Amino acid sequence: MLKLLEIQNIALINHLKLELSNGLNILSGETGAGKSIIIDSFNFVMGERADKSLIRHNQDFAIVQAVFENYQTKNVLAVMEKYGMDINDELILYRKMSIQGKNECRVNGKLYNLSVIKELTSNLADIHGQHEHQSLLNPENHIVLLDKFADNKFVLLKSDYEDNYNKYIKIKNEIAKFTSSEDRLRKLDILNYQINEIQQADLKVGEEEEIKQNLKRMSNVQKISENLSFAIDSLYKSDYSADNAMNSSLSNLGQISEYDEDIEKLQDRLSSCEIELKDIAESLEDVLSNIDYSEQDIENLQNRYDIIKSLERKYGKTIEDVLNFLNNCISEQQFFENSELELAKLEEEEKKQLAKTVELAKKLSEYRKKVASSLQIEIQTQLGELGMKNAKFAVEFEEKSLSNDGIDNVEFMISANLGEPLKPLAKVISGGEMSRFMLAMKVILADIDSIFTMVFDEIDTGISGVIASVVANKMYKISKNRQVIAVTHLPQLTAIADKHYLIEKSVKDGKTNTNIFLLDMEGSIKEIARLIAGENSNYGMLHAKEMKESANLYKQNN
Repeated sequence: MLKLLEIQNIALINHLKLELSNGLNILSGETGAGKSIIIDSFNFVMGERADKSLIRHNQDFAIVQAVFENYQTKNVLAVMEKYGMDINDELILYRKMSIQGKNECRVNGKLYNLSVIKELTSNLADIHGQHEHQSLLNPENHIVLLDKFADNKFVLLKSDYEDNYNKYIKIKNEIAKFTSSEDRLRKLDILNYQINEIQQADLKVGEEEEIKQNLKRMSNVQKISENLSFAIDSLYKSDYSADNAMNSSLSNLGQISEYDEDIEKLQDRLSSCEIELKDIAESLEDVLSNIDYSEQDIENLQNRYDIIKSLERKYGKTIEDVLNFLNNCISEQQFFENSELELAKLEEEEKKQLAKTVELAKKLSEYRKKVASSLQIEIQTQLGELGMKNAKFAVEFEEKSLSNDGIDNVEFMISANLGEPLKPLAKVISGGEMSRFMLAMKVILADIDSIFTMVFDEIDTGISGVIASVVANKMYKISKNRQVIAVTHLPQLTAIADKHYLIEKSVKDGKTNTNIFLLDMEGSIKEIARLIAGENSNYGMLHAKEMKESANLYKQNN
């Protein structure tokens, strides 16, 4: 249930808090007062796309926050667990958009991207706006709506079909590689060139780093030679070398070691150092003697390094990547070279997969027709309750070529009046009939999806008189099992509200603001009177009181 909607800097709204409850929550107000802004704000926090034009003039950002309680349905929890969301007593959605167009979306304080928010909120609330009329009139959307009414068995069957259809398409795409011998030869030429280029390089893993080290050493050969020579001289060859100093020290210690055991021990340690010193000096001489790099050696290494880097630019970031690319090319080369054998094999696979996919498509179609029969009964029942007792509804099927959703073209057909033939929805339905048909669809879908909050933005388009009362009573019955939030101009619907909110515009300090107020009984009757007869009408007030009393009596008895 939506407990709180808080809006800041959206269009005419500076700062607004809307606290809602269970049952039927009605929002009314004069045209242009900002009713649609509140619905737009709710859509915004629920993840609908929006641009910076939504931000209030002269403000840098817009924020909307929605707080839900008693939200923990199976579908909602599944999404939250999928993305590691914190599950608390309340679910808090937060969305901010800056004038630079940047979005910040949070669930219980944690950041998530917009697609995740949409996946979550699709299970929290169903929002009906005027654009859905056009969506429903498009036959391409009818199969999607029909499949929503199906049970889990159908869902599993459809998933199985989609998996097999995708396998079939994959095989067809593989076969398509063989359909043009010219394309195949061109591809083989490319593969042969790539394979030869990499194989001729004879790459070795680790080779690149070794070359880099050698080049570094060769580039500094003079510096290395000079310092090695100085080090050898300092250790061993010069008159003032460490070796001469050590010999002198050993001679001095040898003359006195017999007088002190500690001196004798130190002499022994120094002798060990002399041996190590000579070994180091000899090793340095070996290193120096092996430093013999020519310009040609350096050039050869640099050319090798350039070859490796060129291959890495073409085929991968590292030698390992290039070698993996080579293996893939060899596999693909073998595939194309054995094309006739592979083609025959694939064509046999395609035949078997097509048969399996067609069989599943037929099962899917049969099951879908059963779902359609159930939907027809439910829609007609709902339409009857909404004052269209003579309406007939049917789902028409036409077979089409195999596609990702099966072999069915589906279109909703309706006869709104007795004696009229069934015709496509878009050709025969009026605005008022469309509103009732949409309401019927929403009621059934909400039961299936276990969505507790339903939002209607002027569902009453084209409705008045007796039918308005019928729709009002229906909306009230719906609200007994779930939360309903409705923006309306119908006095009949307003009269039966559990909570009635008035949306008004005001001007302060040269700025227009939209505000919302929870009305008491007197305020509600006054607003109903305005909807009936305009401002300051005695007739309107009398009729509003009568309508409110009648609605209260209906609620007591139902």
